[in-house]
Amino acid sequence: MFPDMCITIACGAVSGFHATQSTMVARTLKDEKDGRLVFYGAMIVEAFIALIWVTAGLAFYPDTSSLSDALTEWGASGIVYDISTSLLGPLGGILAVLGVVVCPITTGDTAIRAIRMMIQDDRGYDNKNMNLAVSITLVATFIMIVLCLLDFQSLWYYMSWLNQSLACLTLWVCTTFLLRATKRRTYSLVTALPAMFMTLVISSFILNWNQGLNLDYDISIMIGAALTILFAFFYLIAYFSSEPVKEHYTGC
Repeated sequence: MFPDMCITIACGAVSGFHATQSTMVARTLKDEKDGRLVFYGAMIVEAFIALIWVTAGLAFYPDTSSLSDALTEWGASGIVYDISTSLLGPLGGILAVLGVVVCPITTGDTAIRAIRMMIQDDRGYDNKNMNLAVSITLVATFIMIVLCLLDFQSLWYYMSWLNQSLACLTLWVCTTFLLRATKRRTYSLVTALPAMFMTLVISSFILNWNQGLNLDYDISIMIGAALTILFAFFYLIAYFSSEPVKEHYTGC
């Protein structure tokens, strides 16, 4: 069950992709305190949606094998369409199209926009420079198109693991930020503790997974634990040595 379970429920629990959207959402907030409602509220809504589909799957398919057979025959989009039309008729079909087709397309658009903003912010580029913005967007779009030309099933195998890896990286970046920018370093534990857990998850999974390095399970867990301890050691060094950079940020 471990670490496979943690990878399987990636998007609904700790989502790296969703973390990338904070670059845009944060710009729409008038006050930093609104982040609690906006970001935490979005997590609750996503959990609610996940529970709806879990309930629908249990109601339409009597057991796991039946659901697995349906996935093999129709795919995820086919199951969504079947459940939606059975419950809501033509309206359900429209909702299925919106959920399975339109939303992923807008997600891709959002991802490209997030990439552009992160590059501009990191390099200090002027956001009003339209030529530069278009250039970055075109390059990011080209890379995405190239990825779409690859075997989708192979990409899908790694999607959850990459999502969790991105989440782990984001947690460590946030930990570094909190250590440097806040007056109370204990705040960094909010992100450091889940970052350590996710380090163990993603490292042991890719080492043991048959599509990864395919190592023995016990060996994978031990190596993953060793890497986690190493990262925890570096965190403790930073915790007791680094000084907050108050002049750069005073929001916390």
